[in-house]
Amino acid sequence: MNVEAALRRIYLWIAWLGAAGTIALLFGKGWRESLGFAVGASAAGLNFHWIKGATDTLMAKFTSQPDPQPPKRVAAKFVLRYALIGIAGYVIFKYLRVSLAAFLGGLLVVAAAIMAEMIYELSHG
Repeated sequence: MNVEAALRRIYLWIAWLGAAGTIALLFGKGWRESLGFAVGASAAGLNFHWIKGATDTLMAKFTSQPDPQPPKRVAAKFVLRYALIGIAGYVIFKYLRVSLAAFLGGLLVVAAAIMAEMIYELSHG
């Protein structure tokens, strides 16, 4: 299994599933649900990317490779990530009144993308 190819496909799955869910909700439920799902899927995808970066940094640290980022910066990004998601969520729900259920559904896009990649690997591996 090529890990880099799998990660590239996971990013593509996130984009496709996020776009498909957003479009389906736009025509099926309206713009508030569609926006909520899009924001949730975007936040989940960004969080996945940030976690991958932190994991790469930790792997470099423990395998004695040159550090791409200092560990303090990784820790700060870890804390700030959830603060930014929380602030964005507050602003979106307070002022735009988007659907909380759709937002939470959007957060599940990464899990669906990983499951889709697992199915792909099982069928092509």
